[in-house]
Amino acid sequence: MATGSAKPKLASEKVDVRKEKEKALAWTIQEQKKYDLDQLKHDLDNQILTTVNNIKKEQKDMLLKLFAWFLDPVLWYLRKDCRSPVPTMDIMLARACMRFIQAHMDIWIDVAEQPSRAPDSKKGIEILQGLFLFSLIWGVGATVDAAGRDNFDVFFKQLLKKEVPEILSTPGAPQPVFSDAKLTKAPPTDKGSVYDFCYSQAKGWTWIEWTKTVPEYSVPKGAKFGDIFVTTIDSVQASYVVDTCITHNVPVLLAGNTGTGKSVLVRDRILNGINTEAAQAAKGVKEIGRASCRERV
Repeated sequence: MATGSAKPKLASEKVDVRKEKEKALAWTIQEQKKYDLDQLKHDLDNQILTTVNNIKKEQKDMLLKLFAWFLDPVLWYLRKDCRSPVPTMDIMLARACMRFIQAHMDIWIDVAEQPSRAPDSKKGIEILQGLFLFSLIWGVGATVDAAGRDNFDVFFKQLLKKEVPEILSTPGAPQPVFSDAKLTKAPPTDKGSVYDFCYSQAKGWTWIEWTKTVPEYSVPKGAKFGDIFVTTIDSVQASYVVDTCITHNVPVLLAGNTGTGKSVLVRDRILNGINTEAAQAAKGVKEIGRASCRERV
C-alpha cells in the first residue's frame, strides 16, 4: 500500500452518501474545463454555424456579447446559491444552451427550391436576443430545483436590468460584461417568473404565458383513464422542451421527482407522436408501446 494513502472505509462503517456525492461534485466542478472567449467562439461556430447557413456576422457578434454578459455569472451563481438534482458541468450547460438556440433557428436554414426565410440583420438580432435568453433559462436555469428557480429568477432579472447582483461582490465571482446594446426581446421582469413565459415564434417572436401556447384541454368522450393527459404549466413546459429537442435531433433524458409526469409525457409521445416525422420514426414501437403502457398505467 502506498504511503500516505487514505484509510479505506470498512463495510461496517456508515457512509454519508449525500456528503460523498457533494464532495465528488465539488471536485468535478473544480477540474472541469472552463470557457474562455476563444473556446466560446469555436463552440458557437461548430454548434450553430455548421448547420445554420444564413446567420450574419453582426448576429453572431450579438450572441457572443450576450454570452459574455450572462453565461459566466449565471453558471457561477448556479453553483453558489442553487441546487441541481442532477449533477452537471459548466461546459455541458453552455452547450445545452447553444443546442437549444440552434433548435429554434429553422428560419435561417435554406430549403431547396424555396425562398430564403432568414430575417434581415436588425430583425435577426432581435430574434436572437430572445432566443438566447429563452435558451439560457431552459438550457441552464431549468436544471435547478424549485427553490433554486426562485433564486435564479431574482438573480437573472437583475442581470437583465444591467444591475450587478450583490452576491457577485464575492471575491472571485465573475462579473457580467454588459453590452451597450438594448435588450428589446427580454422576458417580462415586472410580473411572474422568467419560467412562466415562452418565447413564441408562432406569436411573432414574443413572450407569452405558457398556458396560452396550447388550447384549453377537454377530456375526449369515452377516453380511458390511461389515455387522459391533462395539461398543466409543468406539462406544457416539459412537452415543449422535449418536442423541440427531439424534432431537432437533440438527445433527451428526462429526470425528476416521482409523480411529475415524465412517464405520461413519454407514453403520450410514443402513442400519439410529436409531428409527422416523429410519428413515422416511432412507428416500429407504437403498437408494442401501446399495449405495454396501457397495462402499466
